Amino acid sequence: MAGSFGSRTSDVQLDDARFEDLFERVITPALAPHEVERQRLVKRFWLAVKLGVVIAACVVVPLTMATGDSDTIYLGFLIVLGAAGLVYVPLATFEKRCKAKALNALAEAIGMTYQCEGFTPPRLGHLGEFGLVEAWDESRWEDLFSGSRGGVPFQLYETTLTTGSGKNTRTVFSGQVIRIDFPKTFLGTTVINRDSVRRWRFGAPKLEKVRLESSQFERIFEVHGTDQVEARYLVHPAFMERLMALETASAGRNLRCVFDDGDLIIAIEGANLFEVVEVFKPLPSREQTRKGVRQIAEVLGLIDAVMAPPPRAYG
Repeated sequence: MAGSFGSRTSDVQLDDARFEDLFERVITPALAPHEVERQRLVKRFWLAVKLGVVIAACVVVPLTMATGDSDTIYLGFLIVLGAAGLVYVPLATFEKRCKAKALNALAEAIGMTYQCEGFTPPRLGHLGEFGLVEAWDESRWEDLFSGSRGGVPFQLYETTLTTGSGKNTRTVFSGQVIRIDFPKTFLGTTVINRDSVRRWRFGAPKLEKVRLESSQFERIFEVHGTDQVEARYLVHPAFMERLMALETASAGRNLRCVFDDGDLIIAIEGANLFEVVEVFKPLPSREQTRKGVRQIAEVLGLIDAVMAPPPRAYG
């Protein structure tokens, strides 16, 4: 596997040799001491599942024979699920604790900081204010990475936004949010989105449709802005190509972003990333760690690409 974190955050290069160095020097000392505890918790989990099966059989079989009602089989499923659920909670807590420890150590080794939770998500309100997602009632967030690329600060975190409650709960966004703090304030606001229906929050600036050079990009995205000249300068063809590459590389979908007040906010729907710990795999797992590190490297490399000036061919 080849790749790099680049020299903008640190001198860490993610070739095979460098990954092995990080794995042995950073990840292994962080996770190996917890392997015995992991084995004990996993063993307890499977014992609970087996016990639940035995109890379910002892309850359901006589009950079914006595009543002749085959629907009692569902009671057996509930018993097994309940037994597994009781012991999975500490297992999930353990997994989260180990993940935070590993990512803290990894982030420090490559010149970043990491917070598992307990932080204020940077510019989360922009997603609703500028119509990047529909209104939400509840929000959860985790995995905040902070650093600098080429002297430009950035933050990356994961969030899930939901609306409604109970059985009517619906997820309106789940994925990654990237904030890039540009060195100067923009003259206006520029929004890039796929959805043709715009619902700006009350008080948001008036945005107008921006016509671009790339007809291919316009077939995929819509661009609105308060300053037509600045919007065309920011959303040049090279930037458009990098946005589409970012969506592809992150295995995400429905990428959208906004330039406002010196910040570029990028939101990408997708699955959870950076899961360097899998509780049913040994600690540390080289395969699991490599997957998480590769995801971090891809995001950082694409932040570099987005930040790079356009090639001369684009003027």
